[in-house]
Amino acid sequence: MPSDGLLPRRDRARQRLATVAVFGFALAWFWATLTHGPRNDDFLTVYYFDREHAAVAWQRVFGEFTRGWFGVPYLYRPLISLSLGIDRALSPSLAFAHLTNVLWLGLTAVAVAATAARLAPRLPWLAALGAGAAVVLHPAAVEPTAWIAARTTGMQVAFLALAGNAYVRWVQSGGRPTAWLTFAALALLCKEGAVMLPVLLAMLDLLAAPACPLRLRLRRLGPAFALLLAWALLRLGLGIDFGDGQPHGLGERLGNLAHRATQLVAPIATDGGRLWWPALLLLTLPALLRWRARTLLLPFAAALLLLPTSHMAESGPLDGRLVFDGVPLIALLVGLAITTNAPRKLPPLAPLGAAATMLAWACTSAGWLVRYEHEDREAQAITKALAAAAAAATPAAPFACTALPLLPLFHAKLWGALGLVPVTRRDLPVIGLPELMYPDDAAPTSFGDAAPVHALFAAGGTVATWANPVLRPMPAPPGPAQPLVPGSVAGQFAPAAPWPGSGFAALHVQLPAPATNVRLRLLDDFPDGRAFGVLSAAAPTGELWFDTTHALAPVLFANLGLPFRGFAIEVDGAAAPASLTATLHASLSQRALPAPQRGRAVAAAELPTRLQPPPHDGPLLLYVLLPTGARSATTTAAEALPATLQEHIAYATNLFAPLTIYWFWQTPRDWHGEPWRSELDWALVR
Repeated sequence: MPSDGLLPRRDRARQRLATVAVFGFALAWFWATLTHGPRNDDFLTVYYFDREHAAVAWQRVFGEFTRGWFGVPYLYRPLISLSLGIDRALSPSLAFAHLTNVLWLGLTAVAVAATAARLAPRLPWLAALGAGAAVVLHPAAVEPTAWIAARTTGMQVAFLALAGNAYVRWVQSGGRPTAWLTFAALALLCKEGAVMLPVLLAMLDLLAAPACPLRLRLRRLGPAFALLLAWALLRLGLGIDFGDGQPHGLGERLGNLAHRATQLVAPIATDGGRLWWPALLLLTLPALLRWRARTLLLPFAAALLLLPTSHMAESGPLDGRLVFDGVPLIALLVGLAITTNAPRKLPPLAPLGAAATMLAWACTSAGWLVRYEHEDREAQAITKALAAAAAAATPAAPFACTALPLLPLFHAKLWGALGLVPVTRRDLPVIGLPELMYPDDAAPTSFGDAAPVHALFAAGGTVATWANPVLRPMPAPPGPAQPLVPGSVAGQFAPAAPWPGSGFAALHVQLPAPATNVRLRLLDDFPDGRAFGVLSAAAPTGELWFDTTHALAPVLFANLGLPFRGFAIEVDGAAAPASLTATLHASLSQRALPAPQRGRAVAAAELPTRLQPPPHDGPLLLYVLLPTGARSATTTAAEALPATLQEHIAYATNLFAPLTIYWFWQTPRDWHGEPWRSELDWALVR
């Protein structure tokens, strides 16, 4: 292929027109994403926004050049942080951020189109047009355009596409490798997937110089390996790991690698089985064709592996995601296939196959865009509903939400962020309670613990769940207490009048005589890890209390509008007598905190001094309620703030400060006297 300067003027004009058309096509195809709101990791980008002064937190942006990205010890993506900061400085509009993502995709398409034009044996403008359009139409391009935080992949791939184009120019024209090395270095500063650089360049080298000694090829690839070594040394110097942060052994790492490698030739079908026909195609189809067509059809057959299936996805709520990293090379091969001459007496298999593949991609890409549109409408509806529902909340009576959607719309830890600037116009006192519904390995004891719900009700707050299309408040207790009456079955007791499960806070039991062992269980309970289980205690005086605030089943039944049947009580191994007196209390008794200073602004470093438990004979449970969730831990006056609570507070304040933090103390579940809870306290942490 002659250099650009030696091409006829008409061909140069067509190539320029093709690249402009490809860029415009990218804008047109993804223009609808400009109206999308934030989703999932997009809310984390507030980390680079000084919420108090409505400005870019440049110290955090530039700090990412010297540490792990977002504090994650195995990620290094400083250029993404810089890009997000520049976006915010130029415009706070989400449409502008989405436009930036689309522009990166357009740049990728243009770079691939220019590379295809240089490599095409004939009709370079058509190869450029086909390759660029293939980049835009591939279903994997939807995520890095419609999802702001997926810019990590979008920028990495764009710089790799530019590096590939510059590499081909260097192979064909000579000179210094400065240009492609610069683009490759920028890609490595965007995302770790850029380590595939040598593979990309090796394949481009084969296409740019088919008849070249292996020694010369390796010499040309040498600077790429030197760059990767420099990048690795930089990461090690900054203390950034290369793993995923988990203690995987060598065998597990090799197994994961083999699993992903086999996906390239035997993808996973939607039913979980393997598709072996691509491997058969790779082995047989090229062998039937002459060498010139085989050179292009071998990688073209590999391109079929990324036809719309779920084979590059992990199981879970994001099932169906495709890998964008390989799209530029695949699109390049499709563009070249369009202009490939078929061997004599054979139909134009390559052009027809390329056209069919692009049509399939276009249909699936459109389907993904529709899915993102539906999900975006749901996310925006939830955001608006939450802002409206929490508008009347006050710091003294906050608003809490639970049962919101998880991935791919929201991270559970970010539910409360829907009530904070810049998502809302002003900060609202919103608490996220994902642990009620979903287990968290970092806080296993918080799963299914309804104590925060009772504390919020006692403070006059609201707890709501998402019931499309509204946030439905859980019913608050209608009164302070309710006597229980014996049921039709011996040992079972139920409220005398209709009483929601949200009022099941404590049970006061009075026996006609002392007892050695009194056992209490719910008549309606969960069979899984959220089960309340059985409480037992001795009653040497014939009187005892049970703390039932930790039981989630009554609260969820009340939220669903279903009656809760009550309790089963055993006394010394037998059903409790009907003469037993039991009173259900809607709230634990409140204990005033010494000199409360609610709402006072404190620095994050001062917060542990505020979190000093009230006087008590034994340990207490400390609950901390934040936009990022609720956590509890056992604490005493002699101990420091538990590490689990410190980490959770640090995570929330690092992301969102200034923000309001709530807390209360409560007697432990096995407390033998009358259970009590301290008043809900809070502080504005800066």
